[in-house]
Amino acid sequence: PLLGPADAHALRSRLFRGRAPARAVVAKVFVLGSGPAVGRRLLRELPQVARVSPEPDALRSGFGTLGRLEAGEGLKLDFCLLPAAEATRPLWRPFSTRSVGALLLDTSEPVLRLARYFAWEIRLPLVVAGSSVPGALAGAPAGALAGGDDLLEALRTLVLQALGPAPLGVTESPESGAGTQPEQWQAGPAQPV
Repeated sequence: PLLGPADAHALRSRLFRGRAPARAVVAKVFVLGSGPAVGRRLLRELPQVARVSPEPDALRSGFGTLGRLEAGEGLKLDFCLLPAAEATRPLWRPFSTRSVGALLLDTSEPVLRLARYFAWEIRLPLVVAGSSVPGALAGAPAGALAGGDDLLEALRTLVLQALGPAPLGVTESPESGAGTQPEQWQAGPAQPV
């Protein structure tokens, strides 16, 4: 299995901020790369992933869900593709709800731009399928790790990284060079006690 019972339960609790849901929890894992080859690679190397259809539409469009993996203890992981083109940027935030992180299978410039967005704006952990992390992702608040060439091990690394504490504090984004604050700090002025 991908996770032990304790890890699956901890991830479910984290997704619901400590409240235990009565039914199964579905979380998203993004597969970042360009073209249909990254989706095909994931489906080929992780046969445990149940495809949404024999030939998922996401392979053609580069957008949507490829398949689902039962991670145990009522936790299910949906593997999703999201286009890296700048014109699709308005889709990035709404589609990333209930996500645990991203697997980076390609390090082209548009894909790295999307990965930096996930790392600094959404504050998701990233795992690179390979032996090194690109310099543009160094210092990512929730972590950017090299997961090796085995996708199952890279996925396990990603999910365990998502169990870590939520990133807090001011960090410097490589794109802006200026400090950014976590979303919860940007909600508005402090309320009187």
